Amino acid sequence: MLLITGAGGGLGKYCFAHLGGVGLTRDNATSLLPRLAREGVDAIVHCAFSRVEDPSPLSMTAFLEDTMVLTERLSVIPHQVFILVSCTDVYPPDGGMQTEDREIPTQAVPTVVGRTKLMCETIVHGRSPCPVILRVSSLLGVGSRPSPLMTLRLEENPTLPLAPDAVLNCVRHQDVLACIRGALHDRTSGTFNVAASENITLARAAELLEKTPRYGSRKLDIGTLHNARALRWAPELEYGSEGLLRRFIQDQG
Repeated sequence: MLLITGAGGGLGKYCFAHLGGVGLTRDNATSLLPRLAREGVDAIVHCAFSRVEDPSPLSMTAFLEDTMVLTERLSVIPHQVFILVSCTDVYPPDGGMQTEDREIPTQAVPTVVGRTKLMCETIVHGRSPCPVILRVSSLLGVGSRPSPLMTLRLEENPTLPLAPDAVLNCVRHQDVLACIRGALHDRTSGTFNVAASENITLARAAELLEKTPRYGSRKLDIGTLHNARALRWAPELEYGSEGLLRRFIQDQG
């Protein structure tokens, strides 16, 4: 049996529609998790995420429940493979080469989201017989975690915190699904950067999306995301961020 978390929306809903299995949502978690802890599953695909991007002291408890606590509860379910959808926010934004084997000091990660994902990765590595970590760049897809690119796509007059020369990377839901299918088939543990082979600037993305946003001043350079491991499962990552964004726009109409 396959368990997919976050099945109520976003990437989790997309994967559940294509892979089937049992979908975990906020509505059924209370009843479903204790039963699965007794019965076990074959594989866990953990797509759920918190929509709180910058948790305040008042929202921190809910944020941790949605992230580390949920990952901990999932890790005790008997399973053969645990696929964690993490993110490239775990890398220090230093513009360098971001390889999966790079040692990342927690204090070098500037965001709460990135640090929390890094700790979730540690939980999965420590508890699963076959941990698979997918570090996904900015997601393009319905219900995706909020990002500058999806703000550009969805809002008529977007206001962004980033400067126009911010360097980003993006992939689509189907690219992540291809990697999940590959991981389920191969049963190979490891960490994989699910990222396009080339980056894109925020200004170029706005041009492709035909938007004139109000930019901020914050600088960002995601660096070079080494994606050779993921390419064997998702060869369309070679199209680069611009190519994937163009295909996303065409698919959405």
